[in-house]
Amino acid sequence: MIKVSILVPVYKCEKFINQCVESLFSQAFDDVEFIFYDDCSPDASVSLIHQCLEKHPDRWEQVRIISAQQNSGVSIARNRLLVEAKGEYIWYVDSDDWIEPDAIRLLYETACSSKADIVSFGFYYEGISRCATVYHYKYKSVKECLKDVIGNNWGAVWRFFFRRSIATENSILFPVGYNVAEDYVFCIKYLFHVQNIISIDVPLYHHITYNTMSLVATQDIHSLVHQYEATIIVEDFLRKNKILQLYSKDLNLRKAYVLASFYRYFNRIWGGLYGPLWKRLVARWKRKAIALIYKHGLKSSK
Repeated sequence: MIKVSILVPVYKCEKFINQCVESLFSQAFDDVEFIFYDDCSPDASVSLIHQCLEKHPDRWEQVRIISAQQNSGVSIARNRLLVEAKGEYIWYVDSDDWIEPDAIRLLYETACSSKADIVSFGFYYEGISRCATVYHYKYKSVKECLKDVIGNNWGAVWRFFFRRSIATENSILFPVGYNVAEDYVFCIKYLFHVQNIISIDVPLYHHITYNTMSLVATQDIHSLVHQYEATIIVEDFLRKNKILQLYSKDLNLRKAYVLASFYRYFNRIWGGLYGPLWKRLVARWKRKAIALIYKHGLKSSK
């Protein structure tokens, strides 16, 4: 069995894919496969993967590029990658992100030495200013991690190193039709079946958020609806498995985040209406209040 499968969905990432692929092919770890899923990307992303591969001829036999017949979205891409993977462990890497040197070896050796079903690690969050914020997470138990993810603290699939058999044996897949929050659902269902977790207090991943073509950057009302629906899926899953009460406070944090996201969205597109509308509403309520006072005042005087 191959030790590690690196799974990369590819779509509209030509400005970032070279750094991503170079960071993968430059790893010292050898017992690995790299599977890319081209979701009908309209740019030069796939050509750039081939160009990078020419610089690393020793990786030819370890690379597979799967081409979709039509653009189907990130959930179907990730599900197909999971089906194609043969590694003992899998790691999803976004095509506009990149990983630290020797990250794969460190993750695999840590997972094996501790017999972990899942490995968490630190990461760099790189925003539009190009300045990186480092996030560290060190979990003492699976329950602690599950509470954290349910509560909306980075339930992202790229920040975990998964034992593949946990997902395949329990039929854990990404919900189809979602362009955001699909990994939130996957991570929670996966963690529910995990027996042990190990954390590496070292940042190994660079999460890029200044890609203007990414699904996160182009968030719209449909994305917010997906966030809401993913939360409902998780709530139903927790209820079905009789652990909703145990994690209700954490789920409420997630609900508050989704509610605030809706508010920020509508405030951004309709915020200019608030002032004039508020004045009109106050005036309307004032007229109604005066009418009621006048009406009841007349009745009481008779």
